[in-house]
Amino acid sequence: MRGEGVRERMGGPRRVSLGISFLDVKLALRMLRKDPALTLVAVFALSIGIPFGLAPFQFLDAIMAPLPVHEGHRVLGLRNWDVETNRPDDRSLHDYETWRAQLESFESVGATRSTAQNLIGDDGEVMQLPGAIMSASGFEVLAVPPHL
Repeated sequence: MRGEGVRERMGGPRRVSLGISFLDVKLALRMLRKDPALTLVAVFALSIGIPFGLAPFQFLDAIMAPLPVHEGHRVLGLRNWDVETNRPDDRSLHDYETWRAQLESFESVGATRSTAQNLIGDDGEVMQLPGAIMSASGFEVLAVPPHL
């Protein structure tokens, strides 16, 4: 008797059969060999489908991962969004200082801004690299001492 979860008794302790026999494997390989076009389509579909199915989870893991600092899961980010233009709404230094003075439920408040910096190499070639500018209190938020 074949089937999933069927117990077999073969002279020793009981084993649980998965319901796949040598004959099943042999017939499957024969069918794959008989129709190579279908085999290529199936392999291609699996090779594309599996990574595309896992990509959203990798993306979410990357976004939801805590910062790689001590107690990084306790660091929160705040970004203003202009709903009329559907774009980020950058704030001034005065707004940051006001929030820093009035927010009592946070241990410390820091500010960052994405920017691009020019780097001149030894050969005189100028490269533009992405970077960020951070307030001095950002080191206190991350609980990391500055190097300089």
